Amino acid sequence: MPRSNRPRGAKKREPEEVFDISLFRSGVARIEEKNGVPCKVQPTNGRPADEPGKTWACPNCNVPITWGTAHIVAWPADLDAATRRHFHNHCWKIYQGHLG
Repeated sequence: MPRSNRPRGAKKREPEEVFDISLFRSGVARIEEKNGVPCKVQPTNGRPADEPGKTWACPNCNVPITWGTAHIVAWPADLDAATRRHFHNHCWKIYQGHLG
């Protein structure tokens, strides 16, 4: 008789949770204070599935952020995501303007 690698009396495993990988691709949103204003900040991989080839203009340096470039999306915490702005990672760190 073949040998079983399972210990005797072992319980069956419960199914593992299925994670939505798109959440990991888009990053975790957080609140940061910028110039005294609380802002929602979320890193993104720059690859929106619904808009391939899209580019954004960084409000700090005015250099385009091309599709597929990881960057930061930020907007004032008291406003909705429709007011979001796209920044290069470094540009967000040094940004001194107002988001609104």
